[in-house]
Amino acid sequence: MFASVRSNGGHGGREAWRHTFRVGSRLVTDTHLDHDGWAFVVGVLRPAGFQGAERIVDGVLSTWRWIPDGGVAREV
Repeated sequence: MFASVRSNGGHGGREAWRHTFRVGSRLVTDTHLDHDGWAFVVGVLRPAGFQGAERIVDGVLSTWRWIPDGGVAREV
């Protein structure tokens, strides 16, 4: 069952969006973002009453460094 779609301010200047949906008795929040023609998704599976999935995903994304072909890593 699809529960919600929400656009956020993006990550590192990139547009990102989230989908939250129910899988059995749990919820999944997927955060989608695009970078250099590639699509990335980070998902968090949690009990239905758990709050803070967005904070977890934002923490994961804050550790990402983009490495272009033949280039040097840069901040997201």
